[in-house]
Amino acid sequence: MAENTLVDKILALQDKYESLQKQLADPEVIADMKKYVQLNKDYKELEPIIKAGLEYKKMVDEADIEAVVIVSSSPEHCWMIEYVLDAGKHVFCDKPLGCSLEE
Repeated sequence: MAENTLVDKILALQDKYESLQKQLADPEVIADMKKYVQLNKDYKELEPIIKAGLEYKKMVDEADIEAVVIVSSSPEHCWMIEYVLDAGKHVFCDKPLGCSLEE
């Protein structure tokens, strides 16, 4: 699979999200209102990103689907195709399939 895919980056953000979750439950952080407000803001910004990433991964990995249609910006095509093929699904993608000869 392609290195540093968007899904990998989203899953890496999940570690930060979980860390923020733990910090927000810490009594010392709760006592420091300024820090608590900032951490809460960061947490709320990450929440929809993490949710979308996990739903995408679950859809491709677990869903009872046979094929995926990829219609996205061209630089994203290569890793998306690889990710879906690695999950054993058929792929229909708009052109170009890649942005370089290597892809």
